[in-house]
Amino acid sequence: KEGSFYVLKRLLTYMIKNYISFAAVVICIIIAAAKLANADGLIRRLPDGYQTLLSGDGGSLSQGQRQLLSIARATVAAPPVLILDKASSIDTRTEKLVQAGMDALMKGRTTFVIAYRLSTTKNADCITLPSRQKAPPVSPSLLCAPSF
Repeated sequence: KEGSFYVLKRLLTYMIKNYISFAAVVICIIIAAAKLANADGLIRRLPDGYQTLLSGDGGSLSQGQRQLLSIARATVAAPPVLILDKASSIDTRTEKLVQAGMDALMKGRTTFVIAYRLSTTKNADCITLPSRQKAPPVSPSLLCAPSF
């Protein structure tokens, strides 16, 4: 049983470059994605840079660092549509990095953002609210009809 646990733990351990992209993507694309996501600096500060091993849950990284790596991962995947849930609570400095990375990731894509804070929707083209929800203090032209 101890051997099985070791094998499972090894399978759930990835180098950052493999975490960002499971496909056979050249390192320059991974680095470009990390730069777009504002994650390149933090990755380079890690002991082994892009070769740093991460556990399956990324437990050695902060919540904000995991979000930056997720943005890089989504950048490499290049989906035509994104569905994003509300951001986790992170420090103000990291939140600005995450927001800038998200803005870059969302450019040219249809994106649905589930948000509870108005600051998350500041770059939205259109905002839809649950029918019982009071409209936030935004321009009425941003509110899409009908609300659900």
